[in-house]
Amino acid sequence: MKTFAVIATLLLSSVSFAKSKSCSWQIETHFRQQGYQVRLVQFQKELETGDKVYHVRTNYHGGDAASEVTTSPRCEILDVRELWSE
Repeated sequence: MKTFAVIATLLLSSVSFAKSKSCSWQIETHFRQQGYQVRLVQFQKELETGDKVYHVRTNYHGGDAASEVTTSPRCEILDVRELWSE
């Protein structure tokens, strides 16, 4: 019984870890399809609606930029807003 509890806990934690990783992967894919090099995807906060906000650092032909990406709880990209670029 103890072994079952440990296995169940590991399985559930790995599933939640995979879900959080999949949003980052989805965001990276979105930017890479546009020709950007993704330097950093960082989770910022979860909104009351369940949507998640990420900050993304990118590089495009030598110029750095930062964007804010809002995703749904299912990791669908809802909004991309450029914060700054140089």
